[in-house]
Amino acid sequence: MKFFFFLIGIFLFCLSFMTFAKETKLEEVVVHGEEVQASEKNEVSHTVIYVDGLKNRIETVSEVLSRQAGVRIQRFGGLESATSISIRGSQADEVLVLYDGIPLNSALGGGVDLSPFGLQGLEKIEVYRGYSPAGMGFFPSAGVVLLKSLNLSAKPHAEASVQYGSFNTVGSHALFSQKKNKFGFLVGTSFSKTDGDFTFLDDNGTPINKADDRRVKRENNESFTLHPLLKLAYDFDDKTHLEWVGHMIQKDSGIAGISSNQAQNTSLSHREWLFNLGLKRSHFFHPNLAFESATYLRATKDQFTDEDNEIGLGGAQDNDEDTLLFGEKFLWKWVWEKNHVFKPFALFQTEIYRPEDFLASPSTGPTSNRRQFSFGLSDEMDFWDHRLLINPSVWSENMFNRLSGEDPSLAVVGADNNEVQNKVSGSLRAQVQVFPSLDFVAGVARQFRFPSFTELFGDRGALIGNTSLKPQKNVSWDAGFEFSGEKGVLKNYSLVATYFDRHVTDLIQFLQSAGFARAANIGKSRIQGLETSLATTWGNHVGISGQYTFQDAKDRGTNNGKFLPGRPEHELNTNVEVYNNKGKVFVSSNWISSNYLDPLNTRVVDERFLINSGISVKPLKKWTLSFEAKNISNEQIVDVVGFPLPGRSFMGKIEFSQ
Repeated sequence: MKFFFFLIGIFLFCLSFMTFAKETKLEEVVVHGEEVQASEKNEVSHTVIYVDGLKNRIETVSEVLSRQAGVRIQRFGGLESATSISIRGSQADEVLVLYDGIPLNSALGGGVDLSPFGLQGLEKIEVYRGYSPAGMGFFPSAGVVLLKSLNLSAKPHAEASVQYGSFNTVGSHALFSQKKNKFGFLVGTSFSKTDGDFTFLDDNGTPINKADDRRVKRENNESFTLHPLLKLAYDFDDKTHLEWVGHMIQKDSGIAGISSNQAQNTSLSHREWLFNLGLKRSHFFHPNLAFESATYLRATKDQFTDEDNEIGLGGAQDNDEDTLLFGEKFLWKWVWEKNHVFKPFALFQTEIYRPEDFLASPSTGPTSNRRQFSFGLSDEMDFWDHRLLINPSVWSENMFNRLSGEDPSLAVVGADNNEVQNKVSGSLRAQVQVFPSLDFVAGVARQFRFPSFTELFGDRGALIGNTSLKPQKNVSWDAGFEFSGEKGVLKNYSLVATYFDRHVTDLIQFLQSAGFARAANIGKSRIQGLETSLATTWGNHVGISGQYTFQDAKDRGTNNGKFLPGRPEHELNTNVEVYNNKGKVFVSSNWISSNYLDPLNTRVVDERFLINSGISVKPLKKWTLSFEAKNISNEQIVDVVGFPLPGRSFMGKIEFSQ
């Protein structure tokens, strides 16, 4: 039955392609629901998701991203438990996440937890797969996710919602914005909480022996999230725009631990403050020159408590980690001869890290820091009346690391560690319009992932650092096409297919030895695959979309020929919705092929097929009622060993908007 649904998805792709034989003029494509305006989609490896089409859905940023081709979200538990993101088979720390231009990645390493972020207050989500625009100032080796808060408009806008569902999950948000003359503002807040006490099948730590399996309830899995937001904007004139945005994110959660040995008292408290002051100026001393700057700050405080050693990290834990990141980014745009846009850019940021161990004496020590200085140049070349676009970029990244040896968790003070690393990278992308409805795109890039603090210096516990680590090198290329337009009953359609190939060398991995693990450049991997997506509107009341990803992610180092864990070969997402001005009904599905949980490919996760469905109605012009059912077939699923995911769940929402 699952394979039957997979064949249906492939058939929809083929059927739609065969109906697109006639050339049509490329117009702005706006697919009902979650898809992209083609005028803002630079190319096939860049997706723009407008949140306005998702307002009646009851979901998070993680759930929206998980439906995109080439994107994989791993969840570590319940509805609001930690998540990590992978793009084109990457590690989580190869993906950069920016919220209103503020980087959320940390020098400590690891990926960004997307679970605190809902769709409330967002204008759009952008995904760059395999590259990032040079003017952004950051150059992750796998891709970028951009979260952009709501734009301000002259018309006052207000919205609010309340939702409730399974596992005592509650959420609400309220928001108001207005722009009058030169000044505009947005103020809003959202919160959510859940008990997370779903039932699951516990194998009691013996996956082969089925006799001791039992259904139990997930414990210590509650979560509470609060996210207030404030945005202020001022136009000095028609050429100068100033904008300030501030976020405060609070998340308190229990840490349930692995399924066969659940923790009862372990907890994690997270606080994060984000601020960004942006300035844009056209006609910057010359009509052909524009200037942009951003001054940003991110402060985080994480408190992890496991005084009973329930999680098993080598002893009781009561740790506090504080980080402070400050950065400046500058971008100039020079238009030359109408078909060149030169973009020189520079970025400087410093991140300060201060650990505290409340079970040690003294509990604190000196701070550690990482300073980064990057600069480069990009040229956007436009030929043949926009039919050929070429974009070469080159940049230099320079990292200055210092870790204090006076870690409070050590009985003996160690020596300070310092490390300086720099690399020059580049990319080249090209797009050609063969017909008004057909574009081909190709690109190649060389990028690096610099070692994290943990990889360079260890954690002064079971993880041993290695200051001689080289940056992890990534060489990738991709090629694809987009076929889009309008034909007959198909009001809008877009068919995109992209082949990608990533070669990673000097892969940083931890080698296990006598109870310790030491970071080393020992790994290699090759990840190649195909991303396809289809979106179309049939008539005025039916929307169909689908995304299929194939990836062959193989280890080419220590475990040569083995599949990289957590990278399924096949994934298919489909969504069908029927709507009018009174409401909407949708059915979506997600099929993931079997994949492995460990590098040696000994633990297998079976294939899974999930069905979600929902309905929303508008009893009054400004009010919407929504109801959704997720994982209708109540599949027992897992992304990470020992961390079960919820089965069937339900959620309802009441929303007001004007």
